[in-house]
Amino acid sequence: MTEFYTYIHCRPDGTPFYIGKGCDKWYRRSHAFHIGRSAHHKNIVAKYGKENILVYVFPCESEQQAFSDEIQQIKAECDKINGEF
Repeated sequence: MTEFYTYIHCRPDGTPFYIGKGCDKWYRRSHAFHIGRSAHHKNIVAKYGKENILVYVFPCESEQQAFSDEIQQIKAECDKINGEF
């Protein structure tokens, strides 16, 4: 059975820099910090080291829930940035 989730990558100080969705424990693979990532993401990982990147994983019951949760998590972070708590 496929397991879906959303995840947040954060700098060591807890500041999020990436929110995504995935399936089947992709986040546990060592190359998950490199394959298909933007230059911005790669630069942050290179600066702090992947062992210092905080990864928060939120299990979802379905892929649809993962899509929905990802949108909500991104919106919540944007609201924080824009001061719209």
